[in-house]
Amino acid sequence: MAANALTPEQMTKITRYIDGEKDAEIDDETLALFDALHYKLHRKIYENLSREQKKSRRLETKAERLEDKLKAADAADAEGFTEAGLDSADVAACLAAETRNVTQKGISRSRMLTLTYMAYVSWLGSKKQRLFLEHPVATQYGPIFWRAYKKVNPETEADEDAFRRVADQNPGAAAFLRNVAKKYHDADERMMANFIKNSAPYKNALPKEGEKWCKTIQDNDIYVWAVAIHKKWTRGADAENHPETDTDERSKR
Repeated sequence: MAANALTPEQMTKITRYIDGEKDAEIDDETLALFDALHYKLHRKIYENLSREQKKSRRLETKAERLEDKLKAADAADAEGFTEAGLDSADVAACLAAETRNVTQKGISRSRMLTLTYMAYVSWLGSKKQRLFLEHPVATQYGPIFWRAYKKVNPETEADEDAFRRVADQNPGAAAFLRNVAKKYHDADERMMANFIKNSAPYKNALPKEGEKWCKTIQDNDIYVWAVAIHKKWTRGADAENHPETDTDERSKR
């Protein structure tokens, strides 16, 4: 059996959990491995679809329902933090669209994910509120939000509707994201990545010897770090003072 394959025992745990058995539990290692394999499977399926199929692709699988359960569990575990109620894919698409509006050119997937993480950290640190339910995980390339990574192609899906979807749910958050995009649209991507990789939250989630990547980056670690750097990091990026005005002006365009 390949080193990165689920064992029969792990598959049984996942199946029991999906079926809703009361005593079913999944350990962190199984979750991380399943999440990685889940992404690889869907990526392979996506690559084999025709262009028309990709546009209309709507996969409703047990794996996606498990993802929803995990998101709900994440919310319950985030003790002491309130929820902004957004979707990580909508936030990523909004940041990609807003960055493109500023630069008048495309944005890479890696920059989109970096901005999404920075927005998540900044919002958590300034408001003690999670921007969305999904937790970031630590990969060798940096923090990743798997849902945003899988669902959003910044080259094709960063449209004007992305801002509207966020604004309809949380006008203040939409204005904040637009200002984040403005502030960091020309920031050096490598410097941003190194800054994040050298942070305590990311380092605390790195795999120890014998462990696998994709451990969850803990919100408590993020919050402590974010509070320490918040004033410097979010200068000019927090639209808290006039979020409604900011959003209304954009809505009239």
